[in-house]
Amino acid sequence: RTRIPYLCQDLEQLMNDYKVDGVRFFRLRDGMTRVRHGWQNLSMPNRFGMIQQVLALLGRSTSLTELDLQEIGITDEVISSLANVLGQNTELCHLDLGRNYIGEQGAITIGNYLKCQKLTHLNLGENHFTHEGAHRIGMVLSQCTNLTHLNLGHLGIDVGAASAIAGGLAMCTQLTHLDICQIGAQGF
Repeated sequence: RTRIPYLCQDLEQLMNDYKVDGVRFFRLRDGMTRVRHGWQNLSMPNRFGMIQQVLALLGRSTSLTELDLQEIGITDEVISSLANVLGQNTELCHLDLGRNYIGEQGAITIGNYLKCQKLTHLNLGENHFTHEGAHRIGMVLSQCTNLTHLNLGHLGIDVGAASAIAGGLAMCTQLTHLDICQIGAQGF
């Protein structure tokens, strides 16, 4: 499944788009701003290598606005490479890391490095972090005052972690879409 076709035609006309081994990039005058994927056809070793190359390239970008890395096999190790991208970028509006293999350390790393000033969409659903990772994500959510869409569904977190997330959400006054279905070990 590729998510590329739903991009606005107006934006595509303003950008030069190009592909590198199945990954489609869109470049505006001020540097790379969007990364979408078409990675499902790559084998896992090739996919991991490609992810590392893309993250190295993105590490030099401070103008990235949208990063969609859903369902491509990201692990805690890859998240440590992504930390550089998250830490340097203050323009990020849309971050999709859903349906990956992000565990405790990956979620903590995301929480430590994510800049939330302009973030409006965040998808961390269907990953593998629980208690400590969810606590750190809850803390960073309190800084995401422009957040409108949040997906934390299908996480096996406990009541304490759910409470930490709820505490962070109190500051998200712009939130209009929230997915927390089956957010506990039993799902609630």
